[in-house]
Amino acid sequence: MNVFISYSSGGASHTDWVAKLTDDLEVNPDCHVIFDQYDLDHLKDKNMFMEQSVVDSDFIIVVATKDYKSKADNRERTEVMTKTGLVSIT
Repeated sequence: MNVFISYSSGGASHTDWVAKLTDDLEVNPDCHVIFDQYDLDHLKDKNMFMEQSVVDSDFIIVVATKDYKSKADNRERTEVMTKTGLVSIT
């Protein structure tokens, strides 16, 4: 099963927290987490990576912090804007 984690960068400690979540989920041998810090080649298009990750995933986990929500609500021109177009947050 493929799981994509959508999150907003919120500094090193937040990214480390998401990385730990990824590692904890991947303890299950049937689970592969698609996480940009592990799976995105810095030479590849980040938006294409996110789009493909959503398509390839069986499940999507949204780590919706106040910062993530604010960026989505204000439609800031960031990766959150791209993600909210791909994933419906309710």
